[in-house]
Amino acid sequence: MTDQPEIPALISQKHASWSRIQIRLLTLHYIVGILGVATAALAAALGGEYARYLATASGVCTAVLGFVHPERRYLRFIGAWRMLDIAILKFKLGKAGLDDLIQAVEQGETLITESQDKKT
Repeated sequence: MTDQPEIPALISQKHASWSRIQIRLLTLHYIVGILGVATAALAAALGGEYARYLATASGVCTAVLGFVHPERRYLRFIGAWRMLDIAILKFKLGKAGLDDLIQAVEQGETLITESQDKKT
């Protein structure tokens, strides 16, 4: 039985970083979205003085989703992470070399950066 090759630390760190970022973006998307809907529903149900504050909170949540686009950013990072994850798997199985890992990092960074440049 052969030993699995060691993934270079910088590549492992990039892989973990992209994973953390995509999880945070997805979490932000759902939390802000749910808060926006919940505060709008409460504003409609309660009425009165509190409704103004709840409606304002709902508007802020909607604005965050509209301007920050955490779901789009999530998709970029998960795409880059998946690309690198497959390259790491191939590397561990002896089907790819270090150059393939580096290329996957470059492609992932390009995916993230190109999308940011397009403002999507």
